[in-house]
Amino acid sequence: MTMMHEDAAAIWTAGIRAVEPERLVAARLSLDADGGRLLRDGRPFDPPLELAGIERIVVVGGGKAAAGLAAGIERLLGPAVLARHRATGLVSVPEGCGRALARIEVRETRPAAANLPTPAVVQATHEMLDLVRSLGPR
Repeated sequence: MTMMHEDAAAIWTAGIRAVEPERLVAARLSLDADGGRLLRDGRPFDPPLELAGIERIVVVGGGKAAAGLAAGIERLLGPAVLARHRATGLVSVPEGCGRALARIEVRETRPAAANLPTPAVVQATHEMLDLVRSLGPR
């Protein structure tokens, strides 16, 4: 492999790594020192997002990055917070993007090369809407 090919491969690898969904969640979101407040870029949300005031956490989404983003949220919050706040969720992803998570269901709902809704995508979307509708003010 020539030096130019090695450089190109290193640039490609760095670019892909820079946009990995789990990495992006970890780079942007964190918990404060007490673990009771969600921070974005090291600063509280406006208004602050106090976990003590949250009864339930629901994560929904779709697309190739959805499983990685959901995994990043699970990793950020950790098992105790996820259990305390009865975290659940559903993300719809293309085939080949599925993975097992502790609290959030990752469902493969369409072929990888087809970016069109399938009956499984429509069903998952209805289920996500039901999850969101089931939420209360906390």
